[in-house]
Amino acid sequence: MKNKSKFVPIEGDRYFFIDAGGGIKNHAYCDDNVDEWIIKHYLVFRTYDECEEYKHFLELLDEYTFKPDWDDNSQDKWYIYYDHERKQIDLMWSCRMQYKQVYFDSHRKSLEFIEKVDEDAIKRYMFDIWG
Repeated sequence: MKNKSKFVPIEGDRYFFIDAGGGIKNHAYCDDNVDEWIIKHYLVFRTYDECEEYKHFLELLDEYTFKPDWDDNSQDKWYIYYDHERKQIDLMWSCRMQYKQVYFDSHRKSLEFIEKVDEDAIKRYMFDIWG
């Protein structure tokens, strides 16, 4: 992604987002209720290419993550977290404590995901850390 800051459109800007069906849409910002809804519920981007990068991130997330069975304490449940003190992404394992995260069924899959999407994308799209 060329521009590292989170995009907030102003009147007259065209922006791109991924709709609920997974398609990339664009809209001209005119500061109405439609814009407010889209910006509140979706990430928006300056360019089609930036939005396409985010879509690729979501596709990989779907490919690598799974829905844990919280009644199965023997099931591996790995998740990514951001350590603000150390300024880095790391992995944690849990078998019974649920966080508002996505989960991977192995340490290997967690690492593969991080390698494929890069840490900057993870910081932006999972933790809203831009720049």
